[in-house]
Amino acid sequence: MSVVETKEQWLTQRKGGIGGTDISAILGLNPWRNAIDVYLAKLGLAHQPETQAMRLGNRLEPVIAEEYADLTGSQLVRGAEIAQLFPGLANVWRGHTIIEHREHRFLIGTPDAIVPDAERGLEIKNAGFQSREWGRPGTDEIPRHYLLQCAWYMALTGMSHWDVAVLFSGNRMEIYTVRRNAELESALLKVGVEFWQRHILTHTPPPIDASKSYAQYLARKFHVGTEQVVVATPEAEHWAARLRDAQSRIAGYEQERQLALNHLMALAADNKGIQGVFGKATWVRPRPQAATDWEALARSFNPTPEQIERFTTEKTRNAYLKVTFAEREESNEHAA
Repeated sequence: MSVVETKEQWLTQRKGGIGGTDISAILGLNPWRNAIDVYLAKLGLAHQPETQAMRLGNRLEPVIAEEYADLTGSQLVRGAEIAQLFPGLANVWRGHTIIEHREHRFLIGTPDAIVPDAERGLEIKNAGFQSREWGRPGTDEIPRHYLLQCAWYMALTGMSHWDVAVLFSGNRMEIYTVRRNAELESALLKVGVEFWQRHILTHTPPPIDASKSYAQYLARKFHVGTEQVVVATPEAEHWAARLRDAQSRIAGYEQERQLALNHLMALAADNKGIQGVFGKATWVRPRPQAATDWEALARSFNPTPEQIERFTTEKTRNAYLKVTFAEREESNEHAA
């Protein structure tokens, strides 16, 4: 075990390897990050600020871990103590542990906890609610990016199982279990090695994708340029045609969306809403609010209460239909 002395060294260590949350982003299966985000982070060209959800998730982590230990009767090894289980492969900084792959030291992971006696690890999550991606407790029916993270940690640690303790809506915890899959691990390790060698070591950006992150990267990269206009290549003509076609289809889809919404509004009529297999559609009917014409009022010197009332009118806002589909995506899961 080696000890990383400074925060800068710790951050360098984490940026200097492909981690458990990186692999799903590289594969395009992470709802918050993409391959370009991983690329920029590893080269020190991007910084992800800590959000409130992340801070709360970190603060709730010990609570969830304690509840898991109580429910399972497990003895957890957490923080710096994890490093003692993996001599020669672990680095520690201020209570945190990074584990490296035995062969490819740039493949790394930061497990939340290990249960040595049960040959398993533990990942802790804090979710806003239980979406359809979360199946039956005790199974591996969890969001794909979390499943890949667990598989990644098993590849690094050699553990046979990895539990996911997730707190739903702040008041209910469930436990899921992912079992080791050698074929999946091999595929993930291959992706990590190739990404590192092909993109990080050569400073070559990953292929262009449809993410906003890539658009922001390109906008920053070319924010200063010349006044020259070049002749379009066949490739440029191809993508221009794709863009024109997409914009045309968007306009058509917007009309289709409005037509469907109008029909639902008519079917909901003066009821509160409609509920069915699809989910529910409910009216949002804002109450009228008082609005004062302060500019006109200011022109009146020392206005009386009667004058103030004269300048105050009732402002009515239109009602609208809120449609919530049953398969809506989970929220607030990036907290832990």
